[in-house]
Amino acid sequence: YPLFEDDVDLMYIKLASFEGDAGADLMGEKEGRGSKIILIKLLSHYFTEKDRLQNFLRHEFMHVSDILDKAFQYDEGLKMIPSPKNWVRERYSLLWDIYIDGRLSRQGKELMKERDKRVEEFDTLYQKFPQSQRKAIFEWFWNVKDLTHRDLLEMAQDISKLIKRTGISYSGDNGIGNKVNIPGIPCPLCHFPTYYWEDDLSSKLKEPVIKII
Repeated sequence: YPLFEDDVDLMYIKLASFEGDAGADLMGEKEGRGSKIILIKLLSHYFTEKDRLQNFLRHEFMHVSDILDKAFQYDEGLKMIPSPKNWVRERYSLLWDIYIDGRLSRQGKELMKERDKRVEEFDTLYQKFPQSQRKAIFEWFWNVKDLTHRDLLEMAQDISKLIKRTGISYSGDNGIGNKVNIPGIPCPLCHFPTYYWEDDLSSKLKEPVIKII
């Protein structure tokens, strides 16, 4: 991580409160202060599993390296749109993880999570995509080079931008003639990203209202 040598003033290690709290982040200048500090939160049992600790730190340091890399164009000012169940945050985090693991894999490095596990996570978040398209989109992220922070955020927030950027055709159909409504695609009425789709209108609305829609 050559950027660490020139840009980081201090690496600070502390005990994580729980499993989900473990990780590494860049503090300091990113938050408007002068010095740059890498804060690393670890659980004590990580030190009994050398390979796990190494793979964990390798992945987390890639996050920090991306933030330091001017080409990644990390910008704290770019905000996530609010969404139910934190879908945008979950997608953004996973897409960045896949982008990192794909690069580490090409370097021949062991991963914190195996590729199959990342596929499972991706399939869960994008389960309403047909399987063939999910596979193609995942492959694109696994092999892509030179993404930016804005790229990842926009594709997490807007399904149409993800489809356009990855070059995957999407007809809104699951292959058997049924319409597939994916959380985050634009509503055909208001054109804003829509996260809850009503599949059974007849049970919720009267026929005259349905005809108007």
